[in-house]
Amino acid sequence: MKLKIGVLLLFFVLPITGICNYQKEMDLQEKAAQSELVVIARVDSIYEAGCKVNFICARLHVEKFLKGSAEGDLQFAFHGPLAELNSTCCKSGKYYLVFLKKLDSSNWASVNGPFGVYDLPE
Repeated sequence: MKLKIGVLLLFFVLPITGICNYQKEMDLQEKAAQSELVVIARVDSIYEAGCKVNFICARLHVEKFLKGSAEGDLQFAFHGPLAELNSTCCKSGKYYLVFLKKLDSSNWASVNGPFGVYDLPE
């Protein structure tokens, strides 16, 4: 009897935890509205040292600001502890369209997790 109850609980609990971590894609207007910066940028380098704890960062050299402005290169924290929020970018030398929000005083993050970064053709 305990085994049957345990199995039934698994059928109800496991699907709920999978839904909890789901990242819904925003439409383009919503991404733009929630972004502090929208940029076309080239990834200059990828690094962990000097990045936010538990994150991997990319140094973005902005080619064009489509929304907002900032001085110098941007530190983009693109890979962190929550897999659902991780972007599928970044490769050195590649160009991306990125919807960004301020993460802290020196780091930026995608406004919509993996859906806030678009790989651009060369």
